[in-house]
Amino acid sequence: MMYWTILTIFSGNFYIDRVVKFYDNVSTLKANFIERQCEKETGACVEMRGEMYLTKTKLRMNVSMPEKQILVDNGDSLWVKYLDSGEMDVYPSSAFSKFLHIRNILDNYEENFSYKVIREGDLNVIYLLPKDDVGLPFSDLRMYPTKAGRIDRIKAHDAQGNEYDFFLENIRINTELSDTLFRIK
Repeated sequence: MMYWTILTIFSGNFYIDRVVKFYDNVSTLKANFIERQCEKETGACVEMRGEMYLTKTKLRMNVSMPEKQILVDNGDSLWVKYLDSGEMDVYPSSAFSKFLHIRNILDNYEENFSYKVIREGDLNVIYLLPKDDVGLPFSDLRMYPTKAGRIDRIKAHDAQGNEYDFFLENIRINTELSDTLFRIK
């Protein structure tokens, strides 16, 4: 039993370090996403789909369903434009959870989380529990890394037990992204 405990502690660092190393070499990421939010109490789920673009400091999400919208976070402000109505809301970037950007999860993860590697079927999953003073809206996070260290899925729960599942598909790494992507009209 002690052997497995030691192996889990060692492999936890190994897997997280592999993911950190992978994202240290990523300057841009473009992918299709699916985000599923399910309420614990009712079992009702809402699914969002679209395309996202990431740099080390910026994020853009083109949401195609259920409601067409564009979200742009340039590090200072978060713009949300509702395409059907043309309305737009602007918030300080701090209003957008800093932990929704994968780089922010990985930066200083040892200070912000307790963590371990768990098995789900044949997958090694990085299980992160936020420390009390981090201000994370989630009670836990699970990151599903590939062998190369790329995250294709993040699963989280909030304090009420609601589940958030975020999948990335058709991922393109280090492709050129225009600065105009991170502006909104």
